[in-house]
Amino acid sequence: MDLYEIKARGLRGPLNSREISHLFRVGYLHHRVPCKAKDEATWRTIGEFFPLLEYGIGSYTLPPDHTAATRRLSRTRLYLLLLALVGLGASYLARQAAPDSAAIPVPVRAPQTATPTVLALNN
Repeated sequence: MDLYEIKARGLRGPLNSREISHLFRVGYLHHRVPCKAKDEATWRTIGEFFPLLEYGIGSYTLPPDHTAATRRLSRTRLYLLLLALVGLGASYLARQAAPDSAAIPVPVRAPQTATPTVLALNN
């Protein structure tokens, strides 16, 4: 595999022809960027090394970037989980604060008799 060094801002290390083609098609590189084979001493341009590279982004699409969609999906799941935990916590606190129905004393009434009791008084 042939490796090439490129004089462009932000690029480090040698690149292969596929990486150079990708950077060219997305607009990061152009025909006049200095380039040389890794083992050579003389600098030439990308246009001299790769004469078949053409401008035109209409025929080239970037590979899909699933990281942003995955990040958004994981954030949504995190927010839903936090919302569920807050709801459970609020429910738990509401039950702790409310008095328990079994703990409330219920007054006990004396049983009522059908006939009133009359006491006779002796004088």
